[in-house]
Amino acid sequence: MSIEDILKEIDAYPCNLVEVTGGEPLVQKESVQLLDALIENGKSVLLETNGSMSIHSVPADVVSIVDVKCPDSGSDNTFHRNNTKEIHSRVRENPGSCQLKFVLSSKNDYRWAGNFVIEKNFSRELPILFSPVHSRIVPADLARWIMEDGLNVRLQLQLQTTLWPDISRGV
Repeated sequence: MSIEDILKEIDAYPCNLVEVTGGEPLVQKESVQLLDALIENGKSVLLETNGSMSIHSVPADVVSIVDVKCPDSGSDNTFHRNNTKEIHSRVRENPGSCQLKFVLSSKNDYRWAGNFVIEKNFSRELPILFSPVHSRIVPADLARWIMEDGLNVRLQLQLQTTLWPDISRGV
């Protein structure tokens, strides 16, 4: 599908906010051109990336939601090393330009994510999202841990597990 075709599909809906996601959008060779085209067409654009690729080429007007993989995901060594520096730079220039997201499978992941935020000096700089894996952590437990520890993070439920539970479970 061409960028023009994508823009036509989007224009069929009466909304101004577009989120580009799905696997890792930045592996698509024309993803940055799509982001630029969406901005040129007056859209507010969010990019949800798995964090494995540099966000350096992402246009400054795009809000980058960068996923940091936790140990229990089995992919915790995939975070692109330059993204920490890039996120700090973007947030200094445009405070609303980035968010960090952690999908948590265990209390160990919770502790690891909290330490990552503190060690990388993100604790007060940008929105931090903690999402419990639907079948592994009870959201109320995660909320209690966050409040007990006084973490400056936002609990975010994974809506796809509520909206499309059969698909999310692979049924």
